[in-house]
Amino acid sequence: MADKRRKGRSHKVETVTRVAAERSEGAKIAKVEVEPVPVRIKHTFGYNEETESIARNPEKDAELFSSASRQLAAVMSDIHTLKTSGLSNNAAVEERKAQACVLFTTLKKLNRIAHTRCKNARDNTHEAKLRGDIKYLALQNLLYEQLHLQREISRCLEFRSRHDDITLVNEEEFFTNAPVSISRPEVTRQDSHQCMLARLDWELEQRKKLTAEYSESVGEQERVTKEIEEKREQLQSLQPQLSAILQAMEPLQKTLATPDLSPLEPTPAACSLPSPLYCLYVQASAYACACDKRLIVRVAGNVEEARNLDKQRDTSPEEESESEQEEDAPQPRRRTTQDQQVSTRHHLLMLHPLCVELEINCQDGSQVTLTFHFLVNLGVLTVRVQTCCTPKHSSLSGSDLMIPSALLCSLYPGDSGDESPNPANRYQFNKLGLTSLADYIDDVGRPYLWAQWLGGIKFPPKCQAVTDQDLSSSSMRSTVHRIRRRLSARIALQKQFSAFERGSFAVPVSTPPLVPSKLLSHLSHWVSVSHAEYEALSYTRHHWELCPSPPTSLYYHGCLDRGPAQMHIAVWLDCNYPKPPPILSLHLMWEGQHTAQDDINILAMEKEVNVFWADFGCQGSEILSLQLAHLAACLDVYLETSDIRPSHKGCTAFPRDKMLLRVTRGPSRVKPFHYDTQHGVFSHR
Repeated sequence: MADKRRKGRSHKVETVTRVAAERSEGAKIAKVEVEPVPVRIKHTFGYNEETESIARNPEKDAELFSSASRQLAAVMSDIHTLKTSGLSNNAAVEERKAQACVLFTTLKKLNRIAHTRCKNARDNTHEAKLRGDIKYLALQNLLYEQLHLQREISRCLEFRSRHDDITLVNEEEFFTNAPVSISRPEVTRQDSHQCMLARLDWELEQRKKLTAEYSESVGEQERVTKEIEEKREQLQSLQPQLSAILQAMEPLQKTLATPDLSPLEPTPAACSLPSPLYCLYVQASAYACACDKRLIVRVAGNVEEARNLDKQRDTSPEEESESEQEEDAPQPRRRTTQDQQVSTRHHLLMLHPLCVELEINCQDGSQVTLTFHFLVNLGVLTVRVQTCCTPKHSSLSGSDLMIPSALLCSLYPGDSGDESPNPANRYQFNKLGLTSLADYIDDVGRPYLWAQWLGGIKFPPKCQAVTDQDLSSSSMRSTVHRIRRRLSARIALQKQFSAFERGSFAVPVSTPPLVPSKLLSHLSHWVSVSHAEYEALSYTRHHWELCPSPPTSLYYHGCLDRGPAQMHIAVWLDCNYPKPPPILSLHLMWEGQHTAQDDINILAMEKEVNVFWADFGCQGSEILSLQLAHLAACLDVYLETSDIRPSHKGCTAFPRDKMLLRVTRGPSRVKPFHYDTQHGVFSHR
């Protein structure tokens, strides 16, 4: 097959040569001179083309490749010209073929060298990347080890031993007072650890000594207390005798017209008071004389009726006991008339003819009068409130603040005054077919627990009232203080509510200002709501479910407006306002409805006014005004940092007015609601 190809090729060459010879007359073909590319061929046994690719210059190889490519193109063009013209002979073509083979061989070698050089570059790059990865892994190991060491160092620095909570004497005092057997200065002054152990041993010895002294002091205290109790019993036994002496001296004092012996001397009406009211009168008079000049104590009522009542109870105890036995004896059931039921109820709820009035005056001119009655058959004290103050600022929403039934409600936690504190009264009511004392509060007053304390009444498990003057004296100061504080707080709320209804916040003036001086959101609505209406609001559920809202608290609803945005506010005020502070629930209506359950910024605003209220710098009764004013500023920040909505005039719906350090922060994009009073800017906490 190869011989046939050679014969066919030689035949074609001879044909082309003959045709060229026939046409050679008058025709000349220019001979193309092609310089052969020198090819260095090593015949040594150790030839390595990779080594040669490293030693050669890539730029010169590129130039050589370009030159060889151009020469090869020229040779192939000549061959094509010779073959197509028919004027060349076989020798010219063969010569150019040889030149083309040499050039092609050169190109192949350059190509191999280029590929070898590219492979070497890739290998070097891979090795460099591998070395870089090794260095990077080593760096990561070092960083991890560094982080581990830092954690261990922090753990060691934060470690707190039990001896850190013990207050030890300083070293100088230790070496001065401690014996040498414990201090061992030759060792402890050189070793801090041994010094600490020695100081702990000395502290243990000192505390053992102090414990022994404390035990001796407790024994001495018990002995002195026993002596005091004996003397107190002796003094208490003298009181009836002194009362009899004073009563016997009344005609002589009237005849001689002598002045009162003491401002604390009881009046004739006070001597006819029952034991709880008398205890209340004595302790209140003593407290007014010694500590509170603005407290006025009076005895009101009919003295003759009180004396007749005492005589009836003293002269016929047997008859009363017999009548009670007859009532307790089983009798056939018969239908009682309405008159008998009314008379029985009046007998059970009979008030003592005398009562004690406490007039509590405040520095601002307001006052409240409390009337204490004693239910003879129930054995409890009741209170009626008569507010004599006329606040300058009245409001529709605060009209229920000064209601007598709500003024002293929950003065102490859980003491609403609806039920009798005497457990025996429940059986008395059940025996007569009555429900409870709560149905007759308007007639007799409220039996607050603190009223029993002021009268020295406490109810042991046997349900028998015992009069204790110590209980009355210890409760007098705190109760009067609580009543005066409650009255002042309610008057302050009246003033604030009056401002709220006019659209003002009534913020107290201070330097620096506690809230921004310019508030673009304004209060457009403020009304009082009931407990049921408060719990019916959906955005208050997360508050009263977490902490049940009592019906005795005060509830209000307000509204902040700024342009198209409107924020509804539900306010929960405790009876002992301002402590604890009010709780505000928010509901924003602007481009949808936003509450604390679905908007992190509304939750942040509730947290700002409900949790961080102490940052306002005001602990008085103006805390509600500051909460609402700060909430208005937070609403301005919320609206001014929201998405800009161009209006029909081309300006933003809520132009930027507040100074902010950052618009948002963190993945939740919380807005800055904390107001820096020193610099007047809003920032994140």
